Amino acid sequence: MPTGTAPEGVAVAPDGRHAYIAENGSAQVSVLDTQTNKIVATVPVGTSPSGVDLSPDGSFLYVANGGSNSVSVLDTRTNRVTASIPVGTSPVSVAVSRDGAMAYVANTGSGSVSVIDARTRRAVRALPAGRTPGGVAVSPDGGSVYVADEVAANVSVVATHSGPRTATVPVGEGPFDVAVAPDGRSAYVADLGPGNISVIDTRIHRVSATVAVGPPGTDPFNLAVTPNAVYVTNQGAGTLTIIDPKPSRSSQPFLSATARTAWESAGSWADLLRDCARRGMRAPVLAIGDGALGFWSALNEVFPQAMAQRRWFRKIANVVGALPKSAHPGAKKALAEILRARTRPWLRSPRSRPPTAPSSPKRPGRCLSGRSER
Repeated sequence: MPTGTAPEGVAVAPDGRHAYIAENGSAQVSVLDTQTNKIVATVPVGTSPSGVDLSPDGSFLYVANGGSNSVSVLDTRTNRVTASIPVGTSPVSVAVSRDGAMAYVANTGSGSVSVIDARTRRAVRALPAGRTPGGVAVSPDGGSVYVADEVAANVSVVATHSGPRTATVPVGEGPFDVAVAPDGRSAYVADLGPGNISVIDTRIHRVSATVAVGPPGTDPFNLAVTPNAVYVTNQGAGTLTIIDPKPSRSSQPFLSATARTAWESAGSWADLLRDCARRGMRAPVLAIGDGALGFWSALNEVFPQAMAQRRWFRKIANVVGALPKSAHPGAKKALAEILRARTRPWLRSPRSRPPTAPSSPKRPGRCLSGRSER
């Protein structure tokens, strides 16, 4: 449907009945009735409006006006501008806190984020936010803002109360927009250059996964995140990508650790496991490995709650190697039954009991069912 010139930011009311479109070339906001898909109002705002966001109850729309260095506050009940708030240079995006008390405005020209008090309608302070802040998002608890810097190719994490950057997270080339998941555990960044979405683990402030939405030139531009989906508008390709934020177990990102260690050194293994823990890895349910590694001592020290399982290939080889060759076929079959057993009681039942392995005068077959190998 036709709108004004150069539409950019869009926000949808909590009840879904109206959408608000910032038209950069027309210096106005168009109000769309989503039931009839018709424009029902146009509201003049500042020059070159771009980013928009609604208060949690949908009563007020905040519009970042890049050309007039201001934020317009639009009352959605009357479709009138009730305040024009001076902010930094070239504001391009705005995000409102979940409680509606504050609005955060990324100022590309002044390298800052203006903090607006929603009650007084004034900018109460400016937070440093890198070289060219663009997209901005607020954590659900209101304690941090995430600011994408398209030139520096990173995301700044800024404490909302004290102001200093608590982290700078390198992402893909040309990050334009950023959005935080409703549970606050992940932040999603649209990387214009490579056509990727960088997924930041907000607990450790590192990229935990990268999702390709297309080849270079796809230009992922804006993001919207719900508990069940991440929506990405691709400006270059003219497409919409929908990402499942809860991938299947087989496709979940995993943590890989590589370190130069002394092979049998428990200390080296402990250092590696501690590094994994610092990067967000939780205690493993089960660890599997050979029997002679210093890894096992380190595992017991760093993750004492983890269960341990030695590799069955090595266990079988050790047992079979201790028997005469005449006992090998029966031993391998018996050990295979142990390996595939559902439970110990199932293994001991008459129906599942494996045939007795051939015995030897020196090494009786009954040693194959020893408790230590089950």
